[in-house]
Amino acid sequence: EPDNPPGAPLQYPRPRAVYLQNCRKVRLSGFTSLNSPSWNIHLVYCDDVAIDGLTITAPAKSPNTDGIDPDSCSNVRISNCRIGCGDDGVIIKSGYNADGRRVGRVCENITVTNCTIGPGVAAVGIGSETSGGVRNVTVTDCVFVGTTNGLRVKSARGRGAFVENFRASNIVMRNMGGEALSITTYYDSKDRTPMPVDEGTPVFHNIAWSNLIIDGARDAAVFEGLPEQYLDNIRLDHVVVRRARRGISALFVDGLHLSDIDIDVERGAAVQVEQSRGVKIASASTTKPLNEVPFVRLANVDGAFVRDCTPPAGTPVFMQLAGSDTKGIVLQSNCLSGAAKPTELTDGAVRGALTILP
Repeated sequence: EPDNPPGAPLQYPRPRAVYLQNCRKVRLSGFTSLNSPSWNIHLVYCDDVAIDGLTITAPAKSPNTDGIDPDSCSNVRISNCRIGCGDDGVIIKSGYNADGRRVGRVCENITVTNCTIGPGVAAVGIGSETSGGVRNVTVTDCVFVGTTNGLRVKSARGRGAFVENFRASNIVMRNMGGEALSITTYYDSKDRTPMPVDEGTPVFHNIAWSNLIIDGARDAAVFEGLPEQYLDNIRLDHVVVRRARRGISALFVDGLHLSDIDIDVERGAAVQVEQSRGVKIASASTTKPLNEVPFVRLANVDGAFVRDCTPPAGTPVFMQLAGSDTKGIVLQSNCLSGAAKPTELTDGAVRGALTILP
């Protein structure tokens, strides 16, 4: 690795199998990276990159052995790769905290297609180093097997900048050890006390994931924004979930859209949304309701529209409203005859918060 001149990224102490910085027209094709002591393929400040047909292998318990790391790069295509490692498979970065903001190099226009990833931590992810910003990421036609997370976006207070326009579709995930779908701004702290918004506040918006099959996971999806900076416009469409211990949960989201969700879980509500606003749920279903829990739980939610849902026979409660701040909830065109109770109010929720339309 070169010396660290002014304006260059911070040096990394352990060698990579491939490390390229400030390069254009990069072509990496058809070779195997085996047992790298740290990240396998690390690209920094590169443009016009094509990575095709690589095999990347490291022991499942080897730390920091990421597969491919585009770091403040632009116009990167990763295709036809087989990645199994001890950390993230493909992880997109753009600089760390104040140094990343000083350099200010966005990582943008990244595509990942036709890759098989696993084992590992996140199959394809962004962060947690997002201080230069990340935008325009597309992931399609991939298979993830035996990773902790499938799709993951992670950042934290202090990182700042943005993650925007992340689209993923046509993905099969099997045997996820943790959250199959994860968006979190609490990578290094779980403190949910509101803080002032400043240059270190990360902003996530326009994340849309569709046509997914999740077969086995601890959690189908966990989305967590900050109380001072909600996640904005998060969408899941045409998602099938089987063998999940828990379902979809969201906290501090402005504009959560769930449509055509077929989800079976072992415990808890299939969909649980807290302290959020602008929620839309359409055509959500399950084949095996759990005893004594609702299918949908909304707690302190400001504005939700729920339509075209048909809970199966044996559902104890279709939708539970909780909290005195819950308001503006509308149900329309749902077939709720299978539910013992269509709705339930608890923890200070009031009847005036709910409108039921034909």
